[in-house]
Formats: sequence, C-alpha cells, structure tokens
Amino acid sequence: MFVGSLNLNQKSAVLLGFIFLIGFLLLNPKLISLFIHQIGPNHIILSFDSKEKLVALTIDDGPHPTITPLILDLLKKHQAKATFFLTGKNIQENPEIVKRIIDEGHEIGNHMQDHNFSILLEASEAEDQLLITHNLITAYQPSTKWFRPGGGLTDRALNELSHSHGYSTVIGSVYPFDALIPEEYGGEYFITRYIDRNIHPGAIIILHDGRIRTIRVLENILPTLVNDGYQFVTLSELDERTKNRS
Repeated sequence: MFVGSLNLNQKSAVLLGFIFLIGFLLLNPKLISLFIHQIGPNHIILSFDSKEKLVALTIDDGPHPTITPLILDLLKKHQAKATFFLTGKNIQENPEIVKRIIDEGHEIGNHMQDHNFSILLEASEAEDQLLITHNLITAYQPSTKWFRPGGGLTDRALNELSHSHGYSTVIGSVYPFDALIPEEYGGEYFITRYIDRNIHPGAIIILHDGRIRTIRVLENILPTLVNDGYQFVTLSELDERTKNRS
C-alpha cells in the first residue's frame, strides 16, 4: 500500500510509528546511557535511584505566554512541583511568568538561549548562550545547577563546558517523543501511555511547553500518578532525597 492512498488516521499511525522508531534509536535514554561514559558520566543525569515513589517533571522551552500559566494551574491543583528548563529568549519575553514559576515553589534550569541543537554551536557561542541564560535565571533564582542542552543532546565538549560553570546535565529517563510529534496528528494518547508504561521511582519526565497537547497530557498523568502514590518534586528535591544516581 502506498502512503498516498492512506486515510488521515492511517497516515497518522504511520507517522507516529516512524517517529517512535527514530526517537527510540536516537533519543532513548537507556541507549544513550551506553555511551555516557564517553562524555563524562559524573555530571550527566538520566534518573535518580529512589526507593520512594518520587518523580521529577521537567518542562522544556518555556516560558510560554499562554501555555505555561495553564501548566502552573494544573500543578497547583494537583500539589505537584516541576522543574522548568527555560530559554533565555523566552525569559526575557515573559518575566512575570518566570516570577510566578518561582513564587509557586517550582525551580528553573538552563536551556540555553533557544531550543535549537546546542551541540551544533561553536564553543564560544555555546558558552555565551549558557552564561547569558544563566545570568537571566539568577535574577529570579539565586542559584541554579541544572542544565539541559537545546535539542536534548550533548557531547563531551558541551558537557565539560556546562560542568565548568557549575552545572549538571539532565537528560531524563521518560521521554515520550512529544517534541517530534506534530500537534495536528494528536498524539496525547501515545504520550500519556508512554509515560504511564515507563514511569518508575526516581524518573525524570520530559515534556515541552508551548503546546496545548501538553495540557491534555498533564490532565491525564498528574491525577493518575498521584493516585498511584507518586509525588512530583523538583530536581533539587529529588537530588536531596536520593543518594545514588543511575
């Protein structure tokens, strides 16, 4: 059967299958962990070794003027905390939302100036972006130690750069490929199911801001996981309450 002859639902299924395959091969944290030793394992975090049912929800690419407030409303409703990996550009454009994130007990991490692939930057530009964003963050949060590169991928040079400025690189362990699935194809069922099937104590969940679909996913996973005994905490709290990283 040719793709051109498929209906919309079938095309959506084919696209989601293709995205899942590519994502699994390139971005699955379990596979990435096989190569971590080559780029500095002591400062790259996939998850935490927790005996308690604690998880860290991380939200990339914000703050967004309309979606982030909705995310914050849901987190407050379910008494959940999160870590927001913010871009410098969006911090400058949405200062009041950054203040609200901090005021409501969440924390922020460094996601460079934009969400483009940081590993493609020249060393000098990568350092400039890291420090510019760092200075913007510390205007709201006195210290920050969490770094996630734009695009979610790192290498030895980028890892050493972030570590030299006091950061640990957070990759995460539950990535439902939400950034790879166009919103017009839906995907919230797949994303929700992926998180539900892969969650574990000490997990770090990765979702993306600026998408109304993220709201629908959170409306599903927050009550479900809370009812299952999970507590959503910031990365810093998860770090403090666990001893060993995996």
